[in-house]
Amino acid sequence: MRRISLTSLVLSVTMAITAVAALPAQAYINMRGGVLIGETSVTESGLKLSSDSIGYYMGADAQLDKVPVHLAASYQTYAPTALSVSLPGVGEYELQAGTSVGHVLAGYGREPLAAGIGWTSAVLNLENAVWGQDVTLLASGPALGLMSRTSPTERVQLAGELVYVPSAHLNVESAFLKYEAGKSDLWGLALRGSVELWQDLRLEMGYNTSRMKVLGAEVTTGGYQIGGRYVF
Repeated sequence: MRRISLTSLVLSVTMAITAVAALPAQAYINMRGGVLIGETSVTESGLKLSSDSIGYYMGADAQLDKVPVHLAASYQTYAPTALSVSLPGVGEYELQAGTSVGHVLAGYGREPLAAGIGWTSAVLNLENAVWGQDVTLLASGPALGLMSRTSPTERVQLAGELVYVPSAHLNVESAFLKYEAGKSDLWGLALRGSVELWQDLRLEMGYNTSRMKVLGAEVTTGGYQIGGRYVF
């Protein structure tokens, strides 16, 4: 349910950004999506569990030509992946961990840099986490962000986003309990480059990473992305 609501939020904002094209002022608008290939890791008390992950991403951003306002929305999710460790007296223990991160930002500034505020949510789904039960952890809160975009040549474009949530609300849910687990912090970084293939269609490649602290553990996801981008 959390993952569906997070996706709906970003999709709604993406549609709103696309609607900017109807405004009288000219605007730069693009929508993007593709595949993620990376790693998910959980680190606690010096013990690190990690595994390769695969997922997908989507996003959109817009900037008006005559107004220094920049809007951005993105969503990425990694499919559940097996994390295993050998524990003394327990043996081999394995759980499935899947992550999703989404954010929306509104910033002020012109190319190449804009600073803004928004909202970020990160979801960690742990299957077989506690007594064989699934546990969902959600960290969300107001975010600070930097958005950058520049074009070294007519066909090549570089872009990036840095998002930081200093005090996110952490909620824990399972079949048996649901409670607020205090505060956490999370951040995300995305760097990407694109090259024009044909008219407004571009090939996009990049790297992204995100990190959140959950009940003393640090959950990190990161990897490479490849996909397409269409410029309106």
